[in-house]
Amino acid sequence: MPEFLRKIDNIPIFPKLVITFLVITLPLFTLSLVLNELGKQEVKKQISGSITMNIHYYFSLLEKELDRIIRTQQEFVNDEDLLQLSNSFSILSDYQRTKAINDVKLRLTTLKDSSTYIKDIRVYVNSLNGTISTSNVEAAPDAREEAREIFEATYTSGIPITIWKDRLFLNLTYPSNSRQTKKDPQFIQNIELSREALINALNSFPQEGGAVLFSESWTIGNGKYTEPADAIRNKLAEPMRQSAAFTKQVKVGNETYMAVYEKSVFLDVSLLFYFPENVIVGQLQTYGLWFWMLVASSVVIVVLFSYSIYLLIHRPLQSLIRRFRSVEAGNFNAVLPSSRQDEFGYIFNRFERTVQNLKTLIDELYVQKISLQRSELKQLQMQITPHFLYNSFYILHRLIKREENETAELVSKNLGDYFHYITRNGLEEVPAEHEVNHVRSYVEIQNVRFSNRIV
Repeated sequence: MPEFLRKIDNIPIFPKLVITFLVITLPLFTLSLVLNELGKQEVKKQISGSITMNIHYYFSLLEKELDRIIRTQQEFVNDEDLLQLSNSFSILSDYQRTKAINDVKLRLTTLKDSSTYIKDIRVYVNSLNGTISTSNVEAAPDAREEAREIFEATYTSGIPITIWKDRLFLNLTYPSNSRQTKKDPQFIQNIELSREALINALNSFPQEGGAVLFSESWTIGNGKYTEPADAIRNKLAEPMRQSAAFTKQVKVGNETYMAVYEKSVFLDVSLLFYFPENVIVGQLQTYGLWFWMLVASSVVIVVLFSYSIYLLIHRPLQSLIRRFRSVEAGNFNAVLPSSRQDEFGYIFNRFERTVQNLKTLIDELYVQKISLQRSELKQLQMQITPHFLYNSFYILHRLIKREENETAELVSKNLGDYFHYITRNGLEEVPAEHEVNHVRSYVEIQNVRFSNRIV
């Protein structure tokens, strides 16, 4: 750990500032990212739920409308005019026949006008050998064959909705057991559903996306996102067999789709609504992009802010370091600008005061040292008087001339000890023994000089 701290201490100030600010802001960025993702998931969940509810609502309306049409169609079994045309056509007068046909046509027209999903209504009457429709009375030879084919298709392509030549019908046969008894039905009523109305219903969903209404034998789509339709249905084939309604994500190529499926047991029809996931999360992705732009901007701001603080701190420190180096080189006269009023100004002023005090102390110590040296020199000069020196050498000369070698030797030795002592450092402390020897040497020299006159 100390090694790690030492490595941190060796990092320059600017990277330290950047790292510090990033470490401080990183938890905020992380929390913001987590909240953004949680909000994104919640919004996706809410939007998906809303879309599912809307699809269910519109599909229920379609189911209820077709159920109403079927129930109204079944009421024609008891229609008096239709029964007269079917059972008593031969005994009716022309007026009664015409009136009965017009009344049936009026009721068929009323039923057609009651719903946008009905394109046309036709009733083939066996006894009439013709068809009553909402547009005209047809006695064409193929009317019987067409009704028969639609009647047969009802038992092969699905109930209640029958597909015949890419046309959708709601078929009603009276009596209903005509196929089992192998007798011709008295009448066959075919309500042709409008593909355009069904497509418009699929396009009326509030959410933009592809919609497919299908059974095992027919399919109607709104023409949006047609390319992935088959792939989505294939991927959801198993879930469709297991559940009557669900919402799932489907991956097709590089695109992820949200699929809403619902099946009507009554109509034996399924509705599949799908749309690219980015349709509902596109705005959220925009928010995510703005979030990352905010992060990038924050990093840039942190770097710039760190650099500005670095300049605020580094420049004064550089000035202070230059002043330190100047003082280190012995220059005590350079003055550091101190016009600042902040903390650095305080440091600069205190540093200058310290330098000035140091300079004063150095000057005082230098003067004191010179004075001491002068005092020592003066003391030495006082001790080494020319008169004493001349006399000492004269005595030595005289002793040598008289060949008093032992006395001359004693004088020269004492004279050497004397001058060795007085030329020492004046501040140096000496033992008392050396001081006594110094006095003895002086006395010996004076004793030789003055013979025995010194007592």
